[in-house]
Amino acid sequence: MMKLFFITLFISLCHSFEQSSNSKDYVKLVQFANLASVAYCVTKGLSTGVLSDPDTHCPLNACKNSILQDVEIVRIFDFNRLNEVGTGFYALDHRRKAIILVFRGSASRRDWFTDLNFFPIKYTPIVYDKDFKDGEPYIQMECKNCRVHRGFYNFLKDNSGAIISAGIKMKNQYPNYQFLIAGHSLGAAFTVMSGIEFMLLGYDPLVVTFGGPRVGNQEFADFIDTIFDSEEVAKEIESSHDFSRGFIRVVHRHDIIPSLPPMLAHAGYEYFIDKRDLPHEESDIDRRGLDHSGFFGKRDDEVKATGLKDLNIKPSTFWPNKLGKFEHTHYFRKITSCQH
Repeated sequence: MMKLFFITLFISLCHSFEQSSNSKDYVKLVQFANLASVAYCVTKGLSTGVLSDPDTHCPLNACKNSILQDVEIVRIFDFNRLNEVGTGFYALDHRRKAIILVFRGSASRRDWFTDLNFFPIKYTPIVYDKDFKDGEPYIQMECKNCRVHRGFYNFLKDNSGAIISAGIKMKNQYPNYQFLIAGHSLGAAFTVMSGIEFMLLGYDPLVVTFGGPRVGNQEFADFIDTIFDSEEVAKEIESSHDFSRGFIRVVHRHDIIPSLPPMLAHAGYEYFIDKRDLPHEESDIDRRGLDHSGFFGKRDDEVKATGLKDLNIKPSTFWPNKLGKFEHTHYFRKITSCQH
């Protein structure tokens, strides 16, 4: 009788744990947010090495957790020093067999200028350029009538040697490793642009962005959804609450950046954080899938109805909280801070 009691208790506890545990996709989103926040430490003294090593100078608690502690940063790029935008790093996770590329978001005036330099220009993938000699495209598909944000595209063209070519060399060295690419804000745009290149090279990267702006027109968005197989990825996520491939976007309610520039379009599978303040629990997440409409809800209606003047936004405030500054900097954590 006592034995039966303990067996029943054990089964009950196991069932309770399963009921209370978070879904795999939620856990992955949190860890990708932690990775994206590490990129903000590049300008704070972050160096190459294992994240949990004090000599790497990563003050984030996330750098010492069981998921990231063994991740090794092998290359840091900070193009701001070279009169260019863009900061980030390459890392290796030998335990999980992953090559990791992370881009930091807007943090300098030059970064913001690139954000605003959004006039759409004709798009051709870098790896399709006849002058690109470091790798052969695996996928040959024309991006017909595609136009993209001028600033984002120019950054990738100017720095493809440091970003795309370096990734090719790492993939050649570790052919069985999965490519993981992440970024927040401006870094999300660079994440998308570089993710396309690696997909066309046949690397099948997992691309995850937070608070990313629109990068190209509808034709460009359709091109992304085709090569990343977004419809099938959406079915997989809906059935399993997990993902291991595709283009994944995370949007925070009232974050205005994902609505900009207004004439461009989004692609990929969208997760929507429907709560302002931390913590962001799984119950706060809406799996919106391929529906990219209605980012703001009531806030959107408020702005349209009252206008900016009635929201008491001062001209001296470049980006007021009433237009989602707080929301843009908080995705499962304060993603823009190189602090604990």
